[in-house]
Amino acid sequence: MAEDARTPTAVVKEVDDNVVSVRLIVEGIQPVMFGDKTRAKNGTVDMKLEPSCLSMVAKVEKPKGHFIVYKYSVKQFPADVDVQLSTWKVKKDVISIKLRKAVAKSWVSLLTGGLEQAEPSSGSEDEEPKIKKENEEIKKEEDPQPVSN
Repeated sequence: MAEDARTPTAVVKEVDDNVVSVRLIVEGIQPVMFGDKTRAKNGTVDMKLEPSCLSMVAKVEKPKGHFIVYKYSVKQFPADVDVQLSTWKVKKDVISIKLRKAVAKSWVSLLTGGLEQAEPSSGSEDEEPKIKKENEEIKKEEDPQPVSN
């Protein structure tokens, strides 16, 4: 059966000048009881984190062998993050990401429009814009009406 792809709701909060918290709402995902907290009990999570961007694909198993796929990407953070000091883990219905900033500085004024800082007409053909385009197409298929904040 065809996979139902979704874009998770992202809740972004600046914890302090060093850390930004990102919570991706992924309905149904369950953490493993013991061991690696980046693994899901009922699916898979593929997280790619780079200094200026991230992409995440979560596949959550539902009854009867069906899966729901969640995709999320940011192709340009407000500033670089330290990949080695950034962490993420699976929690019940949430993928929690702690982005450690490379340089301690407030992003509050930069986050008013969201975590994504890339210009929509960048024209770049690398992998991240492709993922962003897929997310936009998926969103159009699911909800053709504009979303207001």
